[in-house]
Amino acid sequence: MPNLIEKNNIDAAVLPALIMIPDISGFTEYMYNSDNIHCRYIIAELLEVILNSNMLDLSVSELEGDAVLFYKFGKPPKLEEIILQCNLIFNNFHKYIKQFAADKLCDCKCCDNANNLSLKFIIHYGKVSPVKIKTHEKLFGIDMILAHRLLKSNIQIREYILFSETYLMTQDRSELNQIIDWKQVESGTVSFQNFGLISYYYIDLSSLKEKIIIKKESFTIPKNKGEIKYKIYIDTPIDFVQEIVTNFKFKPNWISVLQDIRFEERTIPRIGAEHKCLMSDIFLKTILIDYSSIYINDNRSRYVEKLSNKYLGLNIYLTYFLKKKGLGTLLSMELSFVGKGIYTLFIKYLFKRRITKRRIRGSLAKLKFLSEEIYNKYNVNVTPHFYNNNEHI
Repeated sequence: MPNLIEKNNIDAAVLPALIMIPDISGFTEYMYNSDNIHCRYIIAELLEVILNSNMLDLSVSELEGDAVLFYKFGKPPKLEEIILQCNLIFNNFHKYIKQFAADKLCDCKCCDNANNLSLKFIIHYGKVSPVKIKTHEKLFGIDMILAHRLLKSNIQIREYILFSETYLMTQDRSELNQIIDWKQVESGTVSFQNFGLISYYYIDLSSLKEKIIIKKESFTIPKNKGEIKYKIYIDTPIDFVQEIVTNFKFKPNWISVLQDIRFEERTIPRIGAEHKCLMSDIFLKTILIDYSSIYINDNRSRYVEKLSNKYLGLNIYLTYFLKKKGLGTLLSMELSFVGKGIYTLFIKYLFKRRITKRRIRGSLAKLKFLSEEIYNKYNVNVTPHFYNNNEHI
């Protein structure tokens, strides 16, 4: 059997290194209490946010389910640099979560509970042994173990930067006093088997999160020369209809002229999500259309999609208005055509044909049937993502 472990010699394999672990708190509860694949997509995107915020060019040893293990050999970065690095990751992490909450179109537990996730940092300095296993370099050593143990310290707050005493001892004391307001720094100790009593210091990050504000812009469809409007009553609650309409995976189940839909499997229904649709009939021949979700208002009663093809100069805005009516939903749909020239007029003509209007009304009838069929089949407490949307009805 080939030797998978490579090293030059024992002395060269033991190196001083900074160890930094950004850890997603609340991960276990989030995964346990959630119910679909969106959880792992959201966590994957959050880990990407952390990796993309690496301004100190730290090396990555491991990607764990809820954490990234960064390291840097040699002299450790200064405390000011570490704090700036942690603040950058923290801000970008929570900007993502707040933007996701504003843009999400899905109401599954994964998407609704993402804002319960938080972030903490462990900063430690010690000796590690890098070992190359195939093409991957893994770090070993008691300081690696200690850094992971510090994730289980007895700190009561959820979001903080924890500095081990070992790391702070590498910093110039006079510089520390200039950088840190020690009145805002808490200290503590924790006892671990084989390590004894370990001292640490930590800074609360909760005030940073309060300063992160995401502004949701209003949206106005560019001026046009009129719309085509349709209405239909659907005997299911408004939030149920909204999730069916906004989830592009359901579109083949109710849009009659949609032959195929192409999308990245990891895509979560939200504003900014893009996919490609192969549409026939209306445009006289089959064409590929860029289909994107571009706006939803705060009370989720107005939702806008854009259909475009840059080669044909096609720009159609599709607006859904959802209004509660009795126990059901009154759905109004408007098609707005943006652009000038003969081709735009021709597209309007195609959509105003009797056969096209009949197909659109037929699609809305399918939407009504689909929504009511799923709702009645699975009971009121189940949201549409449980339905097998590959099953055409």
